[in-house]
Amino acid sequence: GYTYESLLKDETRRPCLDYIDTLVDGPFVQSLFDPALSFRGSSNQRILHLSKYR
Repeated sequence: GYTYESLLKDETRRPCLDYIDTLVDGPFVQSLFDPALSFRGSSNQRILHLSKYR
């Protein structure tokens, strides 16, 4: 349920980003549920490929 931006700001959670290649961020929202989405539950969530930025 965290966003990438909130993880960057959080001193205790930021170090975990060093171990993540792909992050699905954002909370699951039932009203935005879409079973056709790959790797996400709702359309508000993003797939971020963090390994590209290292």
